Amino acid sequence: MAFVAVGLEGVMSHPLEHLHGVYPVTLGGGAALFLLGLSAVSGRRGHRPRVDHLVGGLICLGLIPLASHVPGLASLGVLVLVLLVVALVDRSRGRIDQSPEMATATPQ
Repeated sequence: MAFVAVGLEGVMSHPLEHLHGVYPVTLGGGAALFLLGLSAVSGRRGHRPRVDHLVGGLICLGLIPLASHVPGLASLGVLVLVLLVVALVDRSRGRIDQSPEMATATPQ
């Protein structure tokens, strides 16, 4: 998330200009690192990697070259849209990464 914060700094500094330097990489790459990291942790725990995280991460990587050619606010809008869709898909599927023992356990 620190990488995304650096990208946000670039957007806030010049919202109507295209991003340059490290800002496109940190904005899209930071979000991609987060989503792909979530997928990797899921795989490490013995679960299938989440397709929505993988697709969202790849789209965020595609945001890197896009952010170099469109205004910063447009890049940020695309990023927010991608993360919102991933969050909604996660929410609609529920907690499928939960182990069967945890799903049937009752709170004490």
